[in-house]
Amino acid sequence: MRPAHLDRWFVLAFPLLAACSLDAGGVCEGICGFGGIDSGVDTSIPMLDAARRDARPMVDATVDATKLDAGHDAGADVVDARADSGHDTGVDAPVDGPHDVVTDTHHDALVDAEDSGHDAGHDAGHDAGHDAGCTADCPLGATCTTSAECAVGICAAGKCAYPTSCQALLTAIPGTVSGTYTIDPDGAGPNPAYPAWCDMSTSGGGWTVIFQPTSPTLDSTALGYTIKDTALMTASSNVLIAFRTATMTVLLDWASFPLTANWRSQSPFEYQATDETVSVVISGAAPVTQTLRYGYENFPDYCGDSWTAGTNFGRICVTGTTAPYYLGWAVGVGNYCPDSEQVYNAIACTATRQFTIAVR
Repeated sequence: MRPAHLDRWFVLAFPLLAACSLDAGGVCEGICGFGGIDSGVDTSIPMLDAARRDARPMVDATVDATKLDAGHDAGADVVDARADSGHDTGVDAPVDGPHDVVTDTHHDALVDAEDSGHDAGHDAGHDAGHDAGCTADCPLGATCTTSAECAVGICAAGKCAYPTSCQALLTAIPGTVSGTYTIDPDGAGPNPAYPAWCDMSTSGGGWTVIFQPTSPTLDSTALGYTIKDTALMTASSNVLIAFRTATMTVLLDWASFPLTANWRSQSPFEYQATDETVSVVISGAAPVTQTLRYGYENFPDYCGDSWTAGTNFGRICVTGTTAPYYLGWAVGVGNYCPDSEQVYNAIACTATRQFTIAVR
């Protein structure tokens, strides 16, 4: 049985309690509970019992765990829920006394309900600021604003990702030097990323090397690109053919021209005796219109000689220029690497003079 003096206290402390009733949703009807004691309590807000408090959404659980300092968030939430200056103090101070525990229980439930929304805004703002300030340690997929923030790849569409090509890499990070880099031409598509040699200096740079011979004595009429990627070829518009050293340094004379439909579809080694007219640039000179010859078939000696029936010797060259002249890859007698004005066997291919194809 409750002592009589508590009954007296209860009547004094809660003179209007009898006028309060709760509807089915737990909302006070009439003058409720603390109206005569703490005018700061909103009597229109539903009372939250323990079960409803426990069932409220955990806002912090939806926050990106890889981006937030757990200790910081935990501390921020405690401050939000229990130490908001001018909020808790303003409510608790006037009601310190025997009924303080009752008021705090009711008030804390209301504050927690408010803070679940406040925390969501606080955490979202904190995430945005934290992500935007990410330094050079952001992993793939992390939010970024500049490529300098990404530990790997570049910042593309606000996320750290592998570049889709060497050109994309150079555009995102000007001054990138030539070398092997990981690219992912189809981006979020199903194909995995892979390493490719990026020529970042020849004719403005941004070239992705798609063919490099595995031997100076190739022998095949079905020789494909070293890198065969539809997404990369679709996005490319120009070709660079060049002889390179073992360290991939470009030797004179290189040639660039628009990527033809045939070369976009498959390698020039897989065609038979094909001629196309192209606008070609030789080592940075003004463009000239000449005949691009490629495919497997025989010919007398020079790039300017017409195709003839016979042994599938094979050649790639540009008439009337000093563009690379690559031939003999369709037979097993050795490959040759002169320029397009020289006789076919003037210079043999070696590890320090190898024919390459790049796109941009």
